[in-house]
Amino acid sequence: MTDPNSWTHYSIAGYSAKIGNNHFMSENTQEFDYRDIAERSTRYPQVGAISLLISENPGKLVLLDADQIRIGRDESCDLRFQVEGVSRIHAQIERRPGGQYCITDLRSTNGLFVNGFQQEFMLLQDGDRVALGPNLVFCFRLLQVDEAHALSSLSASRSRDLATGAMTGEFFEEMLQVQLEMGQRRSFDVALITVQWNGFPQGKEEHRIQDLYAYLESAKRPGTLTARISSRIFAQSMSYQNRAEVEKLLEQLGRHLREDFSEANFFVGVAYSRDQACPNAEKLLLKATKR
Repeated sequence: MTDPNSWTHYSIAGYSAKIGNNHFMSENTQEFDYRDIAERSTRYPQVGAISLLISENPGKLVLLDADQIRIGRDESCDLRFQVEGVSRIHAQIERRPGGQYCITDLRSTNGLFVNGFQQEFMLLQDGDRVALGPNLVFCFRLLQVDEAHALSSLSASRSRDLATGAMTGEFFEEMLQVQLEMGQRRSFDVALITVQWNGFPQGKEEHRIQDLYAYLESAKRPGTLTARISSRIFAQSMSYQNRAEVEKLLEQLGRHLREDFSEANFFVGVAYSRDQACPNAEKLLLKATKR
């Protein structure tokens, strides 16, 4: 039955209207100072940001709040990414007078690619897609400061499972599709591993699920994406060159589950992009979760 407290009530002859739950609003519109309204509609200064697509933390929005930002694995870098294929000091993003941003390749091993083309230097436009090796891909954004902060909060809540910190299923599927498309362009295959379970003791289930996620994160290879795609299924996607690599990881995973999570029952599934003529994220997920 619908909760009457959640109904929306409109008074025809009265002086108040109930909208949603316990919110009352006068029918007489309050008049505000037009200068306050004008100020709120004024454009804020713009700031550059990168939206991580493939990385250790896909889905995260990073504000570029300095005039020069170096990207790489080295401790001296402003943005550090410990992923395979990124050089110690890979690239630099610079904010020029007037608010324009540019990116420069700093003699990296795997180069700088912008919108599919290798570049030594590039002026960045809002929406440009940048790859620093196969495992670090981001979209450059040019945002107003208040918009950037709002989107940063939104991206975190949309992309991460609150209980574990893993990717959400919806966001993982989007990132998996990006990974598959990149694999087709750069000639690498993608394996999708799923871990399904039941039987964790009542009252301890969420704690043990967090333990399981912590193990999957600690054991994963660089560039691997981990997600909680349903309440009792984790998924990981990874690039590979040789199927024997994946089979070895599956063997290690099975042994660890038997030894450290013996109170639960597990089903481990796997699907390979190479087995599909036209691989896509939805088909790969269906195959990997099918018992």
